[in-house]
Amino acid sequence: MTTKAKALLTYIHEHQLELPRAFQREVLRLTLQALMDWEVSTMINASHYERIDHRTNYRNGYRSRYWRSSIGEIQLDIPKLRRGTYYPQFLREAERLILQIAQEVFVEQGSEQALIDLAQTLQIETPSQAQLEDLLQNLDALTVRAKRGQVTERYESLALDVIEVNAWQRVYVAVGVKWTGDAELIGYDDHQHWDQFIADLTRRGLQANLWMVLDRDHLLETVQVCLPKTHIRLFTPRAAPMLRLVA
Repeated sequence: MTTKAKALLTYIHEHQLELPRAFQREVLRLTLQALMDWEVSTMINASHYERIDHRTNYRNGYRSRYWRSSIGEIQLDIPKLRRGTYYPQFLREAERLILQIAQEVFVEQGSEQALIDLAQTLQIETPSQAQLEDLLQNLDALTVRAKRGQVTERYESLALDVIEVNAWQRVYVAVGVKWTGDAELIGYDDHQHWDQFIADLTRRGLQANLWMVLDRDHLLETVQVCLPKTHIRLFTPRAAPMLRLVA
């Protein structure tokens, strides 16, 4: 894991931030779906569409079921077997582990080793390279959409902050706070300047009743230029924890 990713994870934990709920639910759904398929492949001794003599059973489509997770209901397509029944017993244990992986995926990218460790913890046979690559590709595409796509949530307030990774690297972050007080990491960037980062947030449709900005780098003036009709308040780097001032 890179130094930047570690700094972002530390920031998330220190400020007790969540990731966007839609992103978390989709990571959970995709990963649970893959785990079920991996487990069934082991049970029947055959992967999807694999024609072999030593298979012990056959897939027979899926049945859709809604499963209530800690972050909302998720629709799962549970594999059906031609003989016998299948239902995953690992859902609740897997949820906690997958949500941890979701943070790593959001700040950097998916890791093959993390997925292998997940399968082993759940006592599922290690997936093939093709199975791992397929899931990682789906997770990476999901992350790109989450960080660049439209923001449909309207926040009570939004904080712009900066993480000093080291002497030559910083990361700009945007944190949205809902009326419930829950705070989400909406976006981050370490390549753009403030005006570009703010323009990117507004392009994504981000809306907030109040923008909280860090009292440094002429950020107040930048926001006033980019968003002339926005209600803005300053906070200082020593505000601890910063997000309590936002809520």
